Amino acid sequence: MFKLDQYKFKEEYTYYMLQALKVGKKEAFRKDFLNLHPTDQMQFFVELDEARRSRVYAFLSPEEFGEIFGELDPFMQKTCIAELDRMEKDEADDIK
Repeated sequence: MFKLDQYKFKEEYTYYMLQALKVGKKEAFRKDFLNLHPTDQMQFFVELDEARRSRVYAFLSPEEFGEIFGELDPFMQKTCIAELDRMEKDEADDIK
């Protein structure tokens, strides 16, 4: 685990995580993301748009996401709950 602000190639590391999210490379994203310090995971997550956050929800286990969720401010926690609820409803509609 390392801190991004102490990493020489911070922008490049972030770029590769964003690319992995964009093209759906789950394992590549997980490897890089889970190597980050929890504070950096949270900071990366809050800077994402809703579509990319949806990918993060899908790529992480509930336990892994729970670590991030606990560090979010209350407004962002409410946002995540609403997004997860919409995702769940969309999945239920797809099954019908």
